[in-house]
Amino acid sequence: MELSDKAREARKAYAKEYRRNNPDKIRKYQINHWERKAAEMQPDSVETKVIKLHKQGLSLREIASTVGIDHMKASRIIKKCNDCNTM
Repeated sequence: MELSDKAREARKAYAKEYRRNNPDKIRKYQINHWERKAAEMQPDSVETKVIKLHKQGLSLREIASTVGIDHMKASRIIKKCNDCNTM
């Protein structure tokens, strides 16, 4: 999308005015955005969820359906964890 110089300046002025009038919305948006990015960047987030659910006493099938993985993968994750109780 190629904007003319006038349109680009108008968009820039609108954004600046919006940021000035809505600092709380901008702050909330930025916090939510970076919290989501941090959660996405966690490579072991599935593993962490599986371990937490295992420690709560859920079965492999319950863990798998909650996290959205196969029950065998949940089993492998639990076996790989050294500080967890084995089933």
